[in-house]
This record gives sequence, structure tokens and C-alpha cells, in this order.
Amino acid sequence: MTAAEAMLKTKWSSEHRLPELQQLQQKIQHMIQLPEGAWDRRWMITDVHDAWTSLEAHGKELPAGLTQDIKDQVNKFATEEISAFICPALVDDHGHAVLRLSMGRLLDTLLANMDNALQQQQQQGQGSLSSNGSSNGHFSSSSRGS
Repeated sequence: MTAAEAMLKTKWSSEHRLPELQQLQQKIQHMIQLPEGAWDRRWMITDVHDAWTSLEAHGKELPAGLTQDIKDQVNKFATEEISAFICPALVDDHGHAVLRLSMGRLLDTLLANMDNALQQQQQQGQGSLSSNGSSNGHFSSSSRGS
């Protein structure tokens, strides 16, 4: 178990969260008749969220008794669950590896490259606006006079 997963498990096991999670699981269990031990599976709340989102997106019937409050609770817990994997804690090697290899790093590199290119163009006098003062969305290849 990674540190992020352990932290999530600890958070969900806390005195104020465990009853909320257990009540939600019981409501869902009653609504859709999950098999015994289903809540022991990793990602189960996220699976429920994804299934309902998919049904709704395709215009299919959602389970009887499903309220907006239940959907909101499932969304909250599924977001926490997936966030523990996507945005891991930086208290172990796994968290640092995911951060290093994630899209955040790629986007950071792309933005840095764009900033560098813009600075270079501005230093060369090429980062000007069009003659009417509005930007055309592209860097100009030469400075424009008035």
C-alpha cells in the first residue's frame, strides 16, 4: 500500500468519516444489491461513480432510489479515492515517482518552454501586437510600425 492510499484509508477510518462512508455504502448496497464483499475491493466507490456517470451520459435508467444527495456523496468519495492515486502524498518514493512522471511535469515543461520563447521574442523586438493594437493570437515574425 502506498503512503497516499494509507493516508486515504486513515482519513476514511476517522470517527467523523467512517459513519458517513458506511451509511453511503449501505444505501448503495440496498439500491443495487452488490455481492458480498464488494466494498472490500479497491476502487469500488469509483467504480460505482463511473457506472452511474456512464449510464447517465448514455441516457440509461439510473437505479431506483438514487438521489442527488447520494450522487454527490459518491462523487465526493470517488474524487478522494482517485485523487489519492493521481495526486499522491509526497511522503514516500511512490508519490515522488508519480509526481515526476505525471502530466503536471509535462505541462510545467511546456509552459516554461513557452515562457522562454516569448521572452526571447520580446528581447529581439518580435513580440508585438498587430498595428491596430489587438493580438491576432500568433507571434509576429517582425515588429510592426505604427
